[in-house]
Amino acid sequence: MVVPIDSAPTAVTFALESADFAISGTVQDGSANGIANVFVNAFPLGCFDAATGAFKACNGGFAQSKSDGTFTLNVSAGMYEVCAFAPGMPNSECANVTVTTASVSGVTLKIAKSSTTISGQVLDESSNGIQYAGVNAEKVTAGNTCTSFTPTGGFANSPTDSSGNYTLYTGNGTWNVRAFAPAYGEVGCTTVVVSGSSATGQNIQASTANFATISGTCLDGAFVSAFSSSGGNHGQCTDGAYSLKVSKAAGYTVECFAHGKGPCGRQTSVDTSSANQTVNFGTSLATGTVNVTITGVTDAFVDIRDSNGQGAGTGTNTAGVYTINLAAGTYTVRGGSPKYGELCSGQSVTVVASETDAITCTPPSNLRSVTGSVTDGSANLPGATVTFTDTAGKIFSATSGNESGLNNNLSVTNVPEATYKLRASKQGYDSATATATVSGGNLTLSSPLALTAASGAGGDTVTVTVRDSLDATYTSDARVVATKGSGSSQVTVVAEAEKTTGQASLDLGNGTWSVKAIGDNGSASAITTVTVTSGTADTASLNADLDTAVSGFTQAKDSSSFTPSKGGLIKGDNISGLEINVPASTFSTTDSSTATMSTAKDPTVAGIDPGADQNFVGSSGFSITPTDANGKEMSSLTGSVTITVPYTDAEVAAAGVDESKLVFSSIDANGEWESFPTTVDTVNNTLTAEVTHFSTFGIVGGLAASSSGGGGSGGGTSGAVSTPTAVSGVTVGAGGVIAGGSVKAVNWSVTGNSTSVDIFLSEDGGTTYAAIASGTPSGSSYMWQVPDRSVARAKIRVDVRNGGAILASASSALFAIQGTTGAVVTVPVETQIEAPAAIVDPVAELYPPKATVEAALPAGVAIGQILKRADLSTIYYAGADGKRHPFPDEKAYFSWFENFDSVTTVSAETLSAMTVGRSVRVRPGTWLIKIESDPKVYAIEPGGIRRWVASEEVALELYGAEWNKKIIDVSAAFFSGYKDGATMTAGGAHSKGSLVQNAGGDVYYVTESGTLRLLGSVVARVANGLQSRFAQSATAADLALTQGAAIDGEEDVLHAYQDIGRE
Repeated sequence: MVVPIDSAPTAVTFALESADFAISGTVQDGSANGIANVFVNAFPLGCFDAATGAFKACNGGFAQSKSDGTFTLNVSAGMYEVCAFAPGMPNSECANVTVTTASVSGVTLKIAKSSTTISGQVLDESSNGIQYAGVNAEKVTAGNTCTSFTPTGGFANSPTDSSGNYTLYTGNGTWNVRAFAPAYGEVGCTTVVVSGSSATGQNIQASTANFATISGTCLDGAFVSAFSSSGGNHGQCTDGAYSLKVSKAAGYTVECFAHGKGPCGRQTSVDTSSANQTVNFGTSLATGTVNVTITGVTDAFVDIRDSNGQGAGTGTNTAGVYTINLAAGTYTVRGGSPKYGELCSGQSVTVVASETDAITCTPPSNLRSVTGSVTDGSANLPGATVTFTDTAGKIFSATSGNESGLNNNLSVTNVPEATYKLRASKQGYDSATATATVSGGNLTLSSPLALTAASGAGGDTVTVTVRDSLDATYTSDARVVATKGSGSSQVTVVAEAEKTTGQASLDLGNGTWSVKAIGDNGSASAITTVTVTSGTADTASLNADLDTAVSGFTQAKDSSSFTPSKGGLIKGDNISGLEINVPASTFSTTDSSTATMSTAKDPTVAGIDPGADQNFVGSSGFSITPTDANGKEMSSLTGSVTITVPYTDAEVAAAGVDESKLVFSSIDANGEWESFPTTVDTVNNTLTAEVTHFSTFGIVGGLAASSSGGGGSGGGTSGAVSTPTAVSGVTVGAGGVIAGGSVKAVNWSVTGNSTSVDIFLSEDGGTTYAAIASGTPSGSSYMWQVPDRSVARAKIRVDVRNGGAILASASSALFAIQGTTGAVVTVPVETQIEAPAAIVDPVAELYPPKATVEAALPAGVAIGQILKRADLSTIYYAGADGKRHPFPDEKAYFSWFENFDSVTTVSAETLSAMTVGRSVRVRPGTWLIKIESDPKVYAIEPGGIRRWVASEEVALELYGAEWNKKIIDVSAAFFSGYKDGATMTAGGAHSKGSLVQNAGGDVYYVTESGTLRLLGSVVARVANGLQSRFAQSATAADLALTQGAAIDGEEDVLHAYQDIGRE
């Protein structure tokens, strides 16, 4: 605000929102005792206009609990997430509260306040207490230390008081306690064992011997950050100088950033292990201006960055003109949103000091509005999330309002023309889905999105108790996810486990659900099937034991201090590539105390389905939580914060999504993904987005073209859904032979609005059938508990009903069931899987001509090279298809290569010039593979063929007494990159691609064409990347194979063309 000196100031008007209602309740511990002086916050998810009922933005409410634990929050009509938090205690699980025409009471928030504590003081080198330092405790395995530990679930944090004292409420166990302060970054860490009584005097003191200083000149007011895998620190430039204390270590990167001006310098490889270091930045910065115009689009995000990933972005605009100031240099312009996709097409701009550049991006054409109603089957239902997705990768959502009667309570503007799959969700209800086409004009849905209450005859509540691997109640953060159906008909219900009991309540509609729990320690439970029929679940409660590690997840937590009124540039030390850019006054204009930004990888969100034509990317999300000097979460922002998060090409390939369609998202109150305007830097593998609230975030992406599911047909401007006619495409798991006692998905495809299906099993090839499920929602999937008995010729039939009438019927192909006892079955003749069809000899013919591929590769890159960037850990193989294929993990890499000696480091530009191909599969003939959720073991053949090893007896015959030591687990996401082949049975030969050795020591290669070729020398073996450690003892069937010519040197058919890049 500017006050003129030569005239009276203009009147300033504040629009106050009337808080006509209240949310009241109690904060309790695990014994239902009230807890006093706890902060309670009602975070607004959106309010309902008092006059029209329309959904709109608003403010929330805040209170502290009274001596008896009760609280009252004054609010307007709307939706709120109500949470309780207190310094030193784990946060409560939040309650989702919808306020419409009356106050809401009886909200109970549980906090796991333990009877034992860890307390002490955080001290500087001179033994003075450090006020408002951040202290956190993480529970780890007994015997662990601060430098070597495995988290077991359990976390508490608190700021110190004005004297540096802290208290953390922790139960029994081993805890790593860390302290962070602005002057040091991480002050230190101590390991504390709590056993029956509180641990006092646990002081954490900075030691001069452990710290060094990075200092220098800088632009006044700019932020300077030093970060590395050893820790880091950041501060603000004052009077043209800065000084940062950091742990003594090598490998720091030091960056300068000024809000409103952009990056002001960067230096890598700063080594403080033996001495203080000086890194000088300029005390002035000449900048230019870039105006990016996206006509008519005011809800996009524009980001401009150089090849090192430095730059700035904004969502603020004037009538579609986005203005960014940057230092002189060459940058790439990106802009768009999840609703529109990328609009700027990666245009390049060269910024010159004191000059203005104009960039024009192409806005989407024919933006429309979509209106309709979301109901509970009889009346409008406020507060439901409606998610829109399409096959082009768009994903966005809207929330239903509180309009009266059956008036439209859903209104979405600026919707690009496309065919969308809609999913309406709300806690306590079974979701509703529909397909609608926006084309040629605005769209009004012809029928409501009608949700069904998961209560009464429509559903039941199931209680899930989350336990750790020792069957004890899990008292840290955990989510329980239940799903039914698949594709556009998939329904997901998400619940957080209460930390006092480990219990989560799932409101499940009728149907068969797959239920799984995931803990923040990176462990997950097995899937349990729950069937709800006519409002009654077949089990009212169940245990979910976290006894399986989440594939690809590595624990990482960071904590950093900042001043709310000044903001800061916060870098991830343990989460490489994470950046949180907080402008001044975003949290407060006056608070100059010390706040804390806590970040952690969160695997609990990875199982939450983002909807049709979308997949979650990676093995975890990112939890980001700012707290003030009192330990209170800071949920209210007066502006936007820019967040940059990392991803890897291997994660993108595993998810089967298009890298250009990645979107930064968070979980909303209804368990749906809320997407943010995002830019994708494919050179540096980062996403950048603006957010207006903090939460647990994740990356979702639109399916790559080859992975996309089929979109439904819409009803043009009427929004009608296609007429029911038929059922088709009935499948059972992968077909062939399935394991008795396992749970398999029965899938089908229905056209139209049928109400339910009945499912039948035949054990005589289709002559007679017996019912296995009836009244199942028509959807497209049913999780079937396969009977544990051997069946040689089985079929599944699906009958589609509309009310009482059967409209259509379809059956699956023949398959077999292998029971744990009984006769060994084989694949029925009707579905016998043939060997890889039409084997091409040479295999090189499966690829484009070599000369054509190599001519298109970047300079210095050849087929068969192993590539990586200096600043990234991902390793790629330059495939014969001209693409770079990421290795998903070390075991896959070492199935192909014995060491890293041949890895070539290339520039970011070289790597980004190559299209990312699918992840490299395990080399054929090396490891046996399995997935964590299925005991079946497979051998791998060229072309990604997986062959089930039918029994332990077969495994012993082919792979010897230690066969079980030759197995590796493959992520379920990567497992889908293999194709089923013929079962390996007794008396057979080894899989194609194997090395086999006869009694005389001669080593042979089993070729893809089924012949046996002698390896003429060690040179020939090494030249083709074949490793003797994978050689197996030849069977009689191996030695009976036709012998081909000896292998005397490198052959492309065995190496560069052998498997990588083949579909």
